[in-house]
Amino acid sequence: MFYDKEKNPLDAQLICTTHNPNLIEKGIRRDQVWLIDKNHKGQSSMYRLSDKKVRPNENYSQKYLQGLFGAIPEFEEIK
Repeated sequence: MFYDKEKNPLDAQLICTTHNPNLIEKGIRRDQVWLIDKNHKGQSSMYRLSDKKVRPNENYSQKYLQGLFGAIPEFEEIK
């Protein structure tokens, strides 16, 4: 609907945020996915998935969980 010029003549944008990497799937353009990484001092930086070397047909969520894009969450070990 947002790509349809008739329904969205003013080019409105929709911004969503999630912690669920499974939502980064095919059908989403690489320039539409922004990642946030935090350094050891707690400073955040944002970058687009299109800034990384990734092909449009790759599984983005799988590569994200492998740590290939940075911004990966720290998983706690279950004891």
